[in-house]
Amino acid sequence: MHTALPYDCWKAIAEHLPHNDLPALSLVSKDIRSTVEPLLYCTISWPWDEPVPTRRILRLLRTITHRPELSSHIHHLSLVSTRDVFSSEPWTPPGSDLDWDAEQAEYRDVVSLAQDLVDDALFPDAGKWKQALRDGDPHAFASILLSRLHNLRSLRLDYKFVWMSGLPGLMLKHALNPTTPASAGGTASLPTFQFLETVDYGSNARIAQRIEEEFELDTIEGYPDCEPEQFKAWFYLPALKALAIWLRDARDINTNSNIHQLHTLILARATISEADVPRLLSQTTPALHTLHLGLAYRWGQETTLANGTELLRGLDAIAPSITNVSLGLEYYPPTFGEYYLDNEEEEARRAPFDGFLLRLRSPRRVEVPVTLLVGWDSTRSLDDLSAVLPASVEEVCIRLDFGGVGSMDWTEVSLLEWVERHLEGLVSKRPNVREVVLRTWAPLKVDWSEEKRVEVSEMCAKVGVRLDVVDDELGVGLWTRV
Repeated sequence: MHTALPYDCWKAIAEHLPHNDLPALSLVSKDIRSTVEPLLYCTISWPWDEPVPTRRILRLLRTITHRPELSSHIHHLSLVSTRDVFSSEPWTPPGSDLDWDAEQAEYRDVVSLAQDLVDDALFPDAGKWKQALRDGDPHAFASILLSRLHNLRSLRLDYKFVWMSGLPGLMLKHALNPTTPASAGGTASLPTFQFLETVDYGSNARIAQRIEEEFELDTIEGYPDCEPEQFKAWFYLPALKALAIWLRDARDINTNSNIHQLHTLILARATISEADVPRLLSQTTPALHTLHLGLAYRWGQETTLANGTELLRGLDAIAPSITNVSLGLEYYPPTFGEYYLDNEEEEARRAPFDGFLLRLRSPRRVEVPVTLLVGWDSTRSLDDLSAVLPASVEEVCIRLDFGGVGSMDWTEVSLLEWVERHLEGLVSKRPNVREVVLRTWAPLKVDWSEEKRVEVSEMCAKVGVRLDVVDDELGVGLWTRV
C-alpha cells in the first residue's frame, strides 16, 4: 500500500511532482498529507495582476492564524504582476477579485484577527492599519500575512505595494526598529526575518505615465507620491544577500545597515539624489558582484549628471569586485519630443565619464546608456570602441535611454550603424566579447529598422558575436536581477 513507503520516499516523490499536483496528492491520506503539506506551502506565488488575489490572501491568513505551524513551511512568497504595463497607461489602483461591500461578512474573522495583531504588536499609526483592514485593502492584508512568515527565505512584492501603501516596509521597520522602548515588548509577535536573504521590493516599477502634450508637464506628476518611511528597513534585514528595490527615498540608510552583506543590489528607477549614491555604495564590500543603478530625474526640477562626480565616486567604491553592472538614466514623465535639452551642456556634464568603465577592475557584463558611453552626438565616432571597454568584458548592452527627449540624436538605426563601424576593432581588440545587445524604448520602435537589424546581426555572426535587439520599457538590467 502507498502508506507502507517510508516518509523520505514519499517526500522524494512529491518533490519531483508539479506544484499543481500536490493538492490532489495531499487528499490521498493523512500520512501523505503530512508529507506533502510542507511542499504545498513552501512557495506561494500569486500574480499581483488586476484583479489582485485578495481572496487567496485572506484564506491563507485565516489558515495560518488557526494553524500557525504552517507558517514555518512558507519559505518563498511572490506577489508580483506578470503583465507588461506600458507608459501610456494611467496610474490607477488595482481592482480586487472580490466585492468587499458584498462579501466582507465572510471574512469578518480575518479582519478581527488582523486588527488584534496590530494592537498586540503596538503598530504605530494603528488607526491607519485598522481602517485599511476594515476597507478590505489587499495590500494591508498581504502585509499582515507577511508579518506571520518568520521563516521566509525570499520575498518578491510588486511595485504597487510601494506606490499604494508602503505597508510592508512600515511593518518591517516596526519589527526591526521599534519606534519607542515601550513598544519593543509588543513587537515580540513580529518576526525579525532571520533567514530572509533575497528581497525584491518593487523593482518591476513601471515607467512614469507618458505625456502627449507639452502643457501636461505641469499637470502630470510622473511618479505618484509614496510613503518615504517604507524603504529604510529593507537594508537592515539581518541575513540579506540580494536586494532589488524601487528606492524613492534614501534617508537614514547609514553605516549601521547590512549593505555590506550584499552580493546583489538593484536600485530600480530610483528617485534619490546623485549624492546618495556614493554613501550607499561605499557601504558595500567585495562581496558585491552585481549592481543595477537606475536613476530617474523629474523633468524641469532635476538635471542628469548635475553631480556626476558623485556617481563616479560611487562606482569607484564597487570597482574592485563588480562583475555585472548596469546603469540607467531617465527623465520622467516620458514623452515624444517635448524635452529639448542643450546638448552642449549635456555633453559637458557627461565629459568626466569618458572611459569610466575602465575604472572597473574585471567586469564581465556591462549595460550602459549610449549617451554616457559615447555622448549625445550620434555622428561622433570614437577612435576605438574597445578602448573604453575593460578587457574582461564578455557581454555588452548599450541602452537607448532618454528616448523621449526631443533633442536626442540617437535612434535604433544610428545605434546599429555605430556598432557596424566599430565591430572590426571590437573583435580584434576585445576577443572576449561574445554578445552585444542594443536595448531601446519600446514606444519608439519602428518597423523600417528591421532590415538594418538583420544586416548587422549577420555581420556580427560572421565574426562570432551574437547581436540582439531588445525593445522594452528600459527597466532593470538584463543581467542584473535577483
